Amino acid sequence: FKFTSVNTTTATTTVSVASNQMTVVASKPTVTVSNPLQTIVASGGTIVVAKVTVSADQAGDIGLISLPIRIVPSATASGSNIGTVNQVKIGSSIASTTGGTATLTANTAATSTITFTGANGYTIPAGQSVTFDIYGTVTLSATTDSIQTSVPSQSLFVWKDVNGNATTTGAAIYNFPTNSSVIYNN
Repeated sequence: FKFTSVNTTTATTTVSVASNQMTVVASKPTVTVSNPLQTIVASGGTIVVAKVTVSADQAGDIGLISLPIRIVPSATASGSNIGTVNQVKIGSSIASTTGGTATLTANTAATSTITFTGANGYTIPAGQSVTFDIYGTVTLSATTDSIQTSVPSQSLFVWKDVNGNATTTGAAIYNFPTNSSVIYNN
């Protein structure tokens, strides 16, 4: 901008304004965590431990790059291969991923990140939702055993605005989920 003061014209190309950090995007996701259809597990086996639904708004496609998961087992519950390769599905299709939790020890919380492969991660078209079924092999021995799964960190949830070519975290996503999916022994 330009301004004149006492017959002197001054031009500047930068203006410094104090504000919160902003990332301009063409589209943004919403995220929900829900229980699988089967929440009661009589014995061990490979089951859905959580359902995470990611939706792209109408403005454009988004890519899911990484999905953090936190698994909290009760005192004698354990598990393995939770959200690892071939353990994240969309319907009957296997999502191309790396990461996840290889071993889950009783009474010890585990946090890991599922990373979706490809330049844009897993692309979700504008106006559509995709539910990721996170599978794992779990053992619930005692009748009071349970496993809780959540998306624990907005800063580790990484997504890409495909049209705007901006990659950012879930830190600015309104109503980011704080609930857990729970499966338990009957």
